[in-house]
Amino acid sequence: MSGPNYTKWIRKAFWHLDEGVALLLGADPNNVKELRNRTSIPQEFREFLIEFHDMLDTAERSEGVEYEVNLPSINNGWRITYAEVKPTVFLKWAKEKGYRIPSELKPVLSWVTPDEQQGASKWGYQHDTKLLKIARDIIEQYWEEKDPNSAPSKEAIIAELKETYPAMSDSEAKAIDLITRHDKLRKTKL
Repeated sequence: MSGPNYTKWIRKAFWHLDEGVALLLGADPNNVKELRNRTSIPQEFREFLIEFHDMLDTAERSEGVEYEVNLPSINNGWRITYAEVKPTVFLKWAKEKGYRIPSELKPVLSWVTPDEQQGASKWGYQHDTKLLKIARDIIEQYWEEKDPNSAPSKEAIIAELKETYPAMSDSEAKAIDLITRHDKLRKTKL
């Protein structure tokens, strides 16, 4: 099964819930739809479809993903969900649930939804920047409610930042690591 054209998919205003799941699993959603509509599933795709349906079921039953359901139906014994979800909402939910986000989709996590633009910053201030958003994401991913001693190295965080945000400079990546790194792990004490 071929992989998706992530560039095409991240341009869409919404995904159907099953499309988002397919993208998380690194599969082209159109190929997954074709596979799900078959009356006979080839052996090499059965494990993938089990994982796909487990994740789809979790998404459908989760409070963390908000979507509009349009005409769910049954086709050849497989449930097909025509639920529309914004890519940012879906990927933030997936991240919170601990699902691996393909690197091609990680930039979508930094996009701000219209609802987030209207609300106050998580910092308690109205002033917000893209770098503050990225810093919050790093704090939530590696530091918030986690043991500082199990944190990734400075180099690992900088490498992930550079991979996720290719336009980010080395100095910006180092600054975000410095600002977000737990006090116990910093060489310089403030």
